[in-house]
Amino acid sequence: MKNILIIADGNLGKKYLDKITQSYSVKHKYYVVFLKKTTLTKKLKNITYYNFDSTSYQKILKVLQKYDFQLVVIVLSNRLNTIATLDNIRKIKVEQLIAVMDKWGLDISDKYLHKITSGDILIQRLYQILPDVPLTAQNIGQSRGEIMEIRVPFGSSYLYRHIHSIERANWRIAAIYRNDKLLLPNYKITIEPNDRLIIIGNPTVLRGVARSIKKEFGQFPQPFGQNIYCIIDAYKKNEEDIAIMIDNAILFQVNLNSQKIIIKVINASNSATINRLKSYDKKYLYLHIEYFPKKIEQIMNDDLEEFSIGLIMVDRRFFQKHKKFLHSQNKAVLKIGNHGYNLIEESLILNSNSYMIEKISSAVFDISNQLGLHINIKNYQLDEDKGQKEYIREHFNSLSEIFGNKVTLSDVDSNPLRKMKQQNNFLHCIPFSKKVVKSNFTAFFSNDVDKLYFTLKNNYQLFLPVD
Repeated sequence: MKNILIIADGNLGKKYLDKITQSYSVKHKYYVVFLKKTTLTKKLKNITYYNFDSTSYQKILKVLQKYDFQLVVIVLSNRLNTIATLDNIRKIKVEQLIAVMDKWGLDISDKYLHKITSGDILIQRLYQILPDVPLTAQNIGQSRGEIMEIRVPFGSSYLYRHIHSIERANWRIAAIYRNDKLLLPNYKITIEPNDRLIIIGNPTVLRGVARSIKKEFGQFPQPFGQNIYCIIDAYKKNEEDIAIMIDNAILFQVNLNSQKIIIKVINASNSATINRLKSYDKKYLYLHIEYFPKKIEQIMNDDLEEFSIGLIMVDRRFFQKHKKFLHSQNKAVLKIGNHGYNLIEESLILNSNSYMIEKISSAVFDISNQLGLHINIKNYQLDEDKGQKEYIREHFNSLSEIFGNKVTLSDVDSNPLRKMKQQNNFLHCIPFSKKVVKSNFTAFFSNDVDKLYFTLKNNYQLFLPVD
């Protein structure tokens, strides 16, 4: 049992004592010093009361000599009385741990003194009551933001996702409050609107997670970055091919919530081509021509770091040659098709893995809404049970109802790639997993439609990070 000394008066002192008597711990023994009887609260067997003026050195000396206190708490309404009481305690016990309510900004340097500043507490509470501000634990752990509560808004990209489908490096979802009931996370639970998530982890990481959860649809290419990056290898490319790439990049930039577009041209040796490229330079379009030979990885690493890139645009040959490096960057990658942006009417998902599809669903809805495309999902899951197929159906229908985007979902018994190869009106959305990076030759022996993505190599394809 620990001994705790409380020196209190005034309204706040009384409220503090009332709080203790309502929820006191039977493991501790409380000793209360008060001056006026109006400060008193109900008597309990764990509380001993002393009626005297705490500024009296002799009287406080007797109490401090009689008991060893784990903590002394001072809640006084008068500044001079607070300072005098602190001085008395320090004269008696130099290393006594003290917590004091400080309404005045006391200029006292003492490593064994913890000042509770009422103004700071009020400012923090008023700040946290603002919309979209996460709550951080103030009296648990290190109080540095490593424990946080976030309310999931309508429109969040985290809605209706299984907890296990959310990447959680350096952070975890510890609990969920739904309709004032506590839920402990398991693999079956999906996140719903107005859920309050209790998350723990690195404070810097949690601040980023909070921003990500609060962000609504219409933000793509976020959360991967703010800007679009189109890289063009001008080697063996004529002016028309380069112009098509740039026109595509501009069309996507105009329709997406991207701040600007960066166009990087490498191996540009034709002066006429370079002059034409320079004519594209505008406020929202930054053109960079690489005149000296460098490794692609070095060029892109420098640019991705400098320009906060969220979407990388490439042609088919560039993607095939550098897909391993592109995968390592954890960015969305758009491979340009052969048929023209204006023909695209829908976003196509070929589903052979429910877990992967769930991870890209929010990004697919986001970009589809911005581009005005409806979503077409073909369920081709030979080995998955009926329940998994039904879950995917419910998952996308729920998102469709919230965001008003039309979704067509059909189950197919045969691989749909051959039929889709004959069409050119879709944006093929693919989980950018490690299996996409593997050899195309080995993929020919698989029924996995993600591994066989190259079958639709002439179409527009959007690769979304999942690893």
